[in-house]
Amino acid sequence: MARRTPRHPAQSSVARRDVLGQWPRLFAGAALIAVVVAAVYWPSLHGDFLLDDEILVSQNNLIRAPDGLLRFWFTTQAADYWPVTNSTFWLEWRVWQANPAGYRVTNIVLHILDSVLIWLILQRLAIPGAFLAALLFAVHPVNVESVAWIAQRKNVLSLLFFLLSILWYL
Repeated sequence: MARRTPRHPAQSSVARRDVLGQWPRLFAGAALIAVVVAAVYWPSLHGDFLLDDEILVSQNNLIRAPDGLLRFWFTTQAADYWPVTNSTFWLEWRVWQANPAGYRVTNIVLHILDSVLIWLILQRLAIPGAFLAALLFAVHPVNVESVAWIAQRKNVLSLLFFLLSILWYL
C-alpha cells in the first residue's frame, strides 16, 4: 500500500485560492448555460398538459390528497412507483396547482443543473472542451422530451442524482 505524504500547509492554501479564483468563471459559465437553456425551452412554457401529464399530475387524486406523499412512498396506489418524481409533483401542486408552466419551469431548472454538472464533471476529468460539451448537451434535441414533457420528470431527476454521485466520487 502506497503511503501518502501529508501536504504542506502552504500548498493547501494555494489550492484553496485556485478554487476561489475559479468562482467567477464557474458562475459565468453556469449563467450562460442557464440563459441558453431558458431561451431554447421558453416556447414549451405555453403548452398544456399532454398524455401522461394528465394521469400523473392534473387528474391524479393522490397529488391533491393531503396524505398523498405518504401514499406515494408506502402504498401501491400510484400509477407507477416513482416516489421521488411523484413527491416533486405533490409538492409542486401546492405551488402551481393545475398550471403546466410551473412544472415545466421545474424541469428546465433541473435540466440546467444537469448541464452544469456535466460541465463540472468533464472539467474535473480534464476533458478538453468540457464547457462546449455541456452546452451541446444543454441544447441537444434528444433532451426535448425529458425537459418539455412534464411526465418525464423522472429522467431529469435521475440524471441529477447520477451526476451528483459521479461528482462526489471524483
